Amino acid sequence: MCDDWNNSFTTRLGQNILWGVGKVVGSTHMVCMANWKVVPANVQMRFKWVMNNITTAKSLHAQGNLCFGTLDTWLIYKLTAKATWATDYTNAGGTGIYDIWSGKWCPVMTWLFSNPIGALPEVLHCNASFGYVSSTLNLGFSVPIHGILADQQASVVGNHLFEGDVKLSLGTSLCCDRLTGSYVHPVALSVYPQISWTLTGEDHCYMAESMTMELRGKYLDWLVSAKLVDAIEKIDAVAISVQSNETPFFIKKDEINDEPIEDFMLEKTSNCTNAHFVRAVMEAHAFRSKVLLDDVFDFYGLPGKIIVDGGASSSLFILESLSALTGLDVYKSNCFEGAIMGAFFMTGMGLGWWQSLKDIQLSEELTKISPLKGDRLALLEKFKKWKTLSGF
Repeated sequence: MCDDWNNSFTTRLGQNILWGVGKVVGSTHMVCMANWKVVPANVQMRFKWVMNNITTAKSLHAQGNLCFGTLDTWLIYKLTAKATWATDYTNAGGTGIYDIWSGKWCPVMTWLFSNPIGALPEVLHCNASFGYVSSTLNLGFSVPIHGILADQQASVVGNHLFEGDVKLSLGTSLCCDRLTGSYVHPVALSVYPQISWTLTGEDHCYMAESMTMELRGKYLDWLVSAKLVDAIEKIDAVAISVQSNETPFFIKKDEINDEPIEDFMLEKTSNCTNAHFVRAVMEAHAFRSKVLLDDVFDFYGLPGKIIVDGGASSSLFILESLSALTGLDVYKSNCFEGAIMGAFFMTGMGLGWWQSLKDIQLSEELTKISPLKGDRLALLEKFKKWKTLSGF
């Protein structure tokens, strides 16, 4: 459904008109709409499918008994015994039908995809009161509900990032976030605007985000399950036990038993070992991360530092490679569960423990990473070859 919509003549015509008019009048909003694409992660197509295929959906909506929302909306609804049907700005902003410029559900988008706007939840600030855990649930307590944020946004707050800072997450996805303050980044290439957080009585804070599902943290687990290394803790030692070769070749996913490896380089020699394979996968992880960072740097220039979190940030080899590739200071976050900490900080804001995010004093410090030892120019040259083979 997403591909059919994105590739249709009507969609392309509308996008070209919006882009042209937006450029003429200088409207970031219109240019953003022109570059926007429907993706499976957004919800509008799922809502459309429900309305078109579930026979009772339209009658329930007519009766005022149909509600749509995200996972946080459903959890709040259940915890408050149906008293609150709401979400926050960060989760709403990721649905694809919320206008982050006007701060409301987009009537154009909901009309285009036949999404009943009246069935959508109320949108509140991240630190707002979302009600109380109902005593009727017999949990033995009733506490206020605050601190609602989307995953990456919660991690941004948990790692204490502010305008101009860059965070790279090496987890279930590869994700780069740059805090842009009150400026909303236009959609361009693979960089999208998101709401990073909102606080009662303050202006929204935005960020530019670039994300990919390629070469994410699960590949470290895969190296272990494939028995190429004995344990995750040994991956770095195995990777640095061999040297890269200047004549790599490219191997596609379907050439290695359908395992989820998208691209990597190996030495083109007959004595290639498991260690060469491991190093190739780790280098590809660092290379793909650099492509992601470069997409954001092209718009905002180089930051003073890069803060890295996520499961794969446990690999010193990847972090040192990133430091060498970018020539920037790379810091490893010692806040292992940044998203949880972000939700905690936002809850504290809602309860009045802190008046501003800048009032929060972090006890955890960042660990500065040194560049990978060796010839940086050779590593950059290898990256260029990898980038060409990968089609970037």
